[in-house]
Amino acid sequence: MSTEQREQRSNDSPRHSQPIQRTNLGTDDTECWLCHAPVVKRHCKIICTVCGFMRDCSDP
Repeated sequence: MSTEQREQRSNDSPRHSQPIQRTNLGTDDTECWLCHAPVVKRHCKIICTVCGFMRDCSDP
């Protein structure tokens, strides 16, 4: 594969222009900050049941 073909191939791939942002940073511990699915509280960890996002209970 030539250099031109590699450059063209890399330009064809979709790129995300913005990173994922947390939409709910409140004190609500009943849903995931990323996907808004239900979470499970285990000791001092809050874990999303769908996407697996995990945070600590001391997170703001």
